[in-house]
Amino acid sequence: MVRLGFDWIDVVVSDNHFSLNERVLPAYLAAYEVLHKTHLERVEECKQSIAKVASQEEYADARSELDDEEYRWQEQTQALAAMALSLTASANKSFLDQMKRLFASTHPADSQYFGKGQLLKQLTEYKGRFGLDLEKLRHFSTIREVELARHCCVHDDGRLSADYRAQTGQRLVGTHGYIDLTPEMLTSILSEIYEFAHALSVEMKKARDAQRRVEKGDSPL
Repeated sequence: MVRLGFDWIDVVVSDNHFSLNERVLPAYLAAYEVLHKTHLERVEECKQSIAKVASQEEYADARSELDDEEYRWQEQTQALAAMALSLTASANKSFLDQMKRLFASTHPADSQYFGKGQLLKQLTEYKGRFGLDLEKLRHFSTIREVELARHCCVHDDGRLSADYRAQTGQRLVGTHGYIDLTPEMLTSILSEIYEFAHALSVEMKKARDAQRRVEKGDSPL
């Protein structure tokens, strides 16, 4: 796991950071910028129309157009949130899987790991293979919230599930009560995921070092 002066554990962390910050974040921000610009222009047009109405009927029509635009904007931000959360959750799973694969020879999987959903299976496997409780690592709660929020978006149009309500801080809920996201929140989430990845890398290096001591006949502690 250490070759040519670099550590494969660090490589996996770096690859995950690159995937999230050079692919997921730019894709989200580019789409958000275009849609937000169009939304603001349309809102201004609607407000100008409201200011020019000459009757109650015209006001109702103009107001309805503004309400429709606000509704469309909510739909668009929810769709962007679903995209970003799906990509982020996929990257998180890939990261956890790649880290495990580095230890295939020294810490082989020796049983079927169970859990409701892939993240619970990851928890079971990491604890079984490495004696590591992922839930105790810094910002694991963010990993969980992204996964559960993605599930809400994909399977129930962003409505909050019982699991999401019970197991998260509900940071990804818009003013409309559905899963939503802002550029600032996504940036914060990706920063926290990097901190989680670093914390995991520290623990996995400890597991590797302990295994090396065992192989040399020393105490693993």
